[in-house]
Amino acid sequence: MLPPAIDSTYGGTENGPTVANFSLSNHLYAGGSKSVGSNLSPSGPHLTYEAASALQPLVGPSSSSLFTDVVVNLNNDQQFIHYSKDGFDFPSSAALLEAARGNLDSPERATAAGVDLAALRISPKVGYKNFYLKAAKSQLQPLDSINTATLNFLSEIVHLANVHFGLVAFNDSTGFSPADTVNSPDVSTLYPTGNSSSHPLPNISLNTSPNYQDNNYASVSSIIPSLDPFGERNTAQGLKAAIDQLSNHPRIGTKKAIVLITDGMPTKDLSGAINPTTAAADAINQAYRAKNLGISVFCVAVACSDKEIAKENALYNDTANGIAAISANGARYYRVDYTNPADTQAKLTGAFANLCRQLVQLAR
Repeated sequence: MLPPAIDSTYGGTENGPTVANFSLSNHLYAGGSKSVGSNLSPSGPHLTYEAASALQPLVGPSSSSLFTDVVVNLNNDQQFIHYSKDGFDFPSSAALLEAARGNLDSPERATAAGVDLAALRISPKVGYKNFYLKAAKSQLQPLDSINTATLNFLSEIVHLANVHFGLVAFNDSTGFSPADTVNSPDVSTLYPTGNSSSHPLPNISLNTSPNYQDNNYASVSSIIPSLDPFGERNTAQGLKAAIDQLSNHPRIGTKKAIVLITDGMPTKDLSGAINPTTAAADAINQAYRAKNLGISVFCVAVACSDKEIAKENALYNDTANGIAAISANGARYYRVDYTNPADTQAKLTGAFANLCRQLVQLAR
């Protein structure tokens, strides 16, 4: 996913925590010669360092420039100054960091972590971390816009046709059950002492019952808001799992369709290799498989940068050897260029409205 408008990191030095921001590729990083705290990187400097799984800084790190926590600028401005809502106050980027670590949930926790509450101008209380996490997730774009538009689309189409839903979330791979999760390091796989977080990776199997009440709408729509971006983009694996669902659970007399929603190009192939070329080729091969099984693959792609537009058009198009074109069976391609949350949300709503009409016509 496109990173939040601004990320911010809180860096450590040998003399203790400091805050220093450097604008690199829509991120703010903090550097330090030695990090502090058990949830940061080791005390020794890394000569090679992965700032995030898919987002490297433009300027490479060195022994005097480590990257530690990555936190989100909640006010969505070019520079974080202050954010306050629902009784939770964030007067500085340091406050964002301590909230993200959970150090503001109680005075005892803050004291144990060595937080200077007087300098932060904050009174700890229960709920700081959860509030920060929810507010941060709302800044993840285009994920938040995609999730909102997808939920509206599901709500609309379920009233227009007897549609049964399945859901396959994918990153490096796909899950196997609705409650599947995967652990991922918070900032870098190179943190031997770093924290990790559990991310949902649901696979909600298509229900083949003719009973309208068993269409999986509730289970699919309820889990979409919990999805978050991490890892690689194994588009072929996602398509393969979706095709398997549709081919292994046929409902007599129905049309079969996949709606592939993505914000970029595949990065990981079916063998597990991180190779954009073979990853795209594997996705194309799955489109041929879908065609042979009579499954339409509708593609909704959000282009997050100018350089991605041509690539996405070539891979997902419905006119010339793209995934939608190859799968045929009435499939269409919708591209939305990310600009800002409001504009992107409106464009996605329009794309999904068109997609809804196409699917209803397909079902007739």
